[in-house]
Amino acid sequence: MNYSVTHLKSAGYLLWELKVLYSLKELKQGGFTAEELKATGYNAKALKAAGFSCTELKKAEFNVGWMKLAGFELHDMTRAGYSVRDLRSVGYTDKELKAAGATRFGGGGA
Repeated sequence: MNYSVTHLKSAGYLLWELKVLYSLKELKQGGFTAEELKATGYNAKALKAAGFSCTELKKAEFNVGWMKLAGFELHDMTRAGYSVRDLRSVGYTDKELKAAGATRFGGGGA
């Protein structure tokens, strides 16, 4: 009989035990959060590939540099709430920020 991540998680198995048996995508589908998966060593690029959104990864406290390396677009990062200051720190220009809807005073990552 095959058991799902959800079934084993509810039976008390821990993430580190399930990590060796299931793919990252299956762990996500089984209800593990980006925060939990980050704590076991997964990076932003892997979590993005498994289907986590920019907003979910920001909640897991990935900095904007990791998000850019993971391949998120500027508009994704502004919508997730990264600040203009943070976005500038990884090389985005004022022109790019304005085009993506980022402003200093609210909306899209103030």
